[in-house]
Amino acid sequence: MNPFYERFTNFCGGSRRLALLVGINLGVGLAICASWLVCRMTNLSFGGVYSLLALPASWKAFASHPWTVVTYMVAQFSPIHLLFNVLWLIWFGRMIIESGREKSLPLIYLTGGLSGAVWYLAATSSGAGGGAYLTGSSAAVMAIMAVGTLINPDRRVNMLLVGAVKVKWVAFVCVILTIFGAVGGTPAGQAAHLGGLVAGTLWIPATRLISALKMKSRGIDPMTKGRKIDGRAAANLMRDNRMMHIRLDELLDKVRHSGYDSLSKREKEELDMISRRIR
Repeated sequence: MNPFYERFTNFCGGSRRLALLVGINLGVGLAICASWLVCRMTNLSFGGVYSLLALPASWKAFASHPWTVVTYMVAQFSPIHLLFNVLWLIWFGRMIIESGREKSLPLIYLTGGLSGAVWYLAATSSGAGGGAYLTGSSAAVMAIMAVGTLINPDRRVNMLLVGAVKVKWVAFVCVILTIFGAVGGTPAGQAAHLGGLVAGTLWIPATRLISALKMKSRGIDPMTKGRKIDGRAAANLMRDNRMMHIRLDELLDKVRHSGYDSLSKREKEELDMISRRIR
């Protein structure tokens, strides 16, 4: 494996999925910066790049640029915007990885981005516009942030000049800054951020409901997963569940003390398997 790629993946919690999301955001961001420099040096218009990647404010314009519903969520035209979105993506994305939900990362990101696009277009259609285009991964990152926070809201993280703070309060400040604070923006842009936040907030209950409905459609009781067990089988099941929770606690303790990267490949697979069985 390429040493740089390996270090970059480790920085992203050992997750190739998170590394891919971060890499796409950084790659597109750097390409946009390079395009801007070329346009400045050659006196060419930069508007073409903007309209190619950004989500337009009207359904009519969107109909002629349908791909922008995806490209807008990886296109940051401000270095500061790119920096904060990537940092929050890595930070909260690692929390999702450590909970054993790594496979859901790209879908959470995409769902948050699509929800943000729908909220944005709905806001502009209702007259809350104020901007011609929407760019940036904020809505998608807000979904990642919401899921990461809901998984472990009381987890404490060390903040510079502040000390140990619970994740839920850090996320609260991030939401305030994104929607109402430092980034400013139009009402429609704020609606997009809220759309991503709502998508992330509903993600966990929605996935649990879908899982329960699937089991019910197969004639399986979601509470017992259709197991008709006698006394001995029940005792064995309780023992297995107890041992599984003990092992999960051991792995999570190791993650909390030494980080996700301290787990071996086998331990990561074991954590993912136990998390899926518990869900």
